[in-house]
Amino acid sequence: MAQTQADVKEVIADYEALWNGDFSKLEVVAESADVYDPAAPDGEVHGREPFEAFLRETREAFPDFTLQTQEMLVEDETVMVEWTVAGTLETSSMAHRRVAGRWRLEGWQKPS
Repeated sequence: MAQTQADVKEVIADYEALWNGDFSKLEVVAESADVYDPAAPDGEVHGREPFEAFLRETREAFPDFTLQTQEMLVEDETVMVEWTVAGTLETSSMAHRRVAGRWRLEGWQKPS
């Protein structure tokens, strides 16, 4: 079943909402998800439940964490998302992996 551009934008909006703390959107992440993130244990998270645990740890470490989609390109089977994340690292189990303080990152991602 082909997805429309509106469907893709809705999925990206739900994923953004999830990262911004709306855990009711967790279903947007596949049970078999593979996430590669340098902040994750060993740089990888495999599966929805481990992803949820990683996301909750991230949100605990960065209580003011925000993710915002800047631009999105959708064409045929390709989706590219330009995003910005920001937050202030507090004392937590993630503190050993990062330097404390205010963070702002920008990047492009091709969701798989």
